Amino acid sequence: MFEKIILVLVGYISILAYDGPKLKYTSGREKLVYGMLMTAALYPCLIFVLELNWPNLDELVDFFFKNPAKRIVESVKLPS
Repeated sequence: MFEKIILVLVGYISILAYDGPKLKYTSGREKLVYGMLMTAALYPCLIFVLELNWPNLDELVDFFFKNPAKRIVESVKLPS
């Protein structure tokens, strides 16, 4: 787990080192959007570091589209 924390920290530090000087000259709205995107990126990082079994994007897509997709496939199949 320690190695994963270090990996995530190195990633975020490198992102902020690259974007930090540019953020000084941006508007408040752009900083807000950047902060929201970085916060959204923390969710998969938490799942990675803490090895949690939380829902992911593919599970959300399966939840909404699995049954309709099965119905479409069944309706298209030719009778045996």
